[in-house]
Amino acid sequence: MASYAIQRRRGTAAEHGSFTGLAGELTVNTTRNTIHVHDGSTAGGHELSTIELDNLGTTAINAHLLVGSDNTVDLGSASAGFRNVFISGNLTVSGTTTTVDTTNTSVKDTLMELNSGVSGANSADVGLFINRGSADNVSFMWDESEDEFAFGVTSGEDGSTSGNVTIDSYANIHANIATLTATAARYADLAERYEADAQYDAGTVVVFGGDKEVSMANGEYDHRVAGVISSAPAFMMNKDAGDDSTHPYVALTGRVPCKVTGSIKKGDLLCTSAMAGHAMAGEAKAGHMIGKALEDFDGEAGVIEVLVNLM
Repeated sequence: MASYAIQRRRGTAAEHGSFTGLAGELTVNTTRNTIHVHDGSTAGGHELSTIELDNLGTTAINAHLLVGSDNTVDLGSASAGFRNVFISGNLTVSGTTTTVDTTNTSVKDTLMELNSGVSGANSADVGLFINRGSADNVSFMWDESEDEFAFGVTSGEDGSTSGNVTIDSYANIHANIATLTATAARYADLAERYEADAQYDAGTVVVFGGDKEVSMANGEYDHRVAGVISSAPAFMMNKDAGDDSTHPYVALTGRVPCKVTGSIKKGDLLCTSAMAGHAMAGEAKAGHMIGKALEDFDGEAGVIEVLVNLM
């Protein structure tokens, strides 16, 4: 190292503001009890040391943070205790993971961009993933493979390895008023909840009556026929009346699986049968018809697709 002389002086913060100093000169700031290193051209030099965080106020400082042996910088370990950090300008964080551990996060931006910087055809699902601990995780995202937005229950982790998450089932969306343009329905029947006197499997033919509102059909050509227990209704009416165990959805119209018995041809009219909960092919009788068969069947008991159309 060259044998340059180091000179030392002292002065107030105001005096340092107009003092250039010699290259390599060290001066003491008696106002803030800090040290300035001068380069022979910069007024005030370069202030080193630290300012007590309790008394920082709006003082602007240029800081070089020293990284510890564990390759981390912890502002909270300062002896004065952690205080607010204000950044005037752009902040760029380049790393693998950014962790924010706060009670509330407030963002003033009116638009937020996810997946920034992607080029070419995008292959990753993009959205918000909610970790619910031991409960099923959920997400709101753009499903790239389906080319649609999805609210769903997801399995596994957040897809950080592949960039995609797997939707196990679609989540319900609750709103007081929703204005939508429907272009498609995932399922095929219109159903309503009715209180049942027992818990019935999907496909069971039910009638009005029993101890509750509906009961399992048990007799031929029952004019009290109500419909068929739905497995997955497209439109659910009276949904808050109860749950599936006490108030099952009864398909009133549309395509559903239905328990049947006997010889049936596609297009046959169906009515209640002597086998409890099952439909059979029957003659046209007003007020007794469940609907029409969409499949052939010939056996003691089974399940086929039918078009429920109470007549």
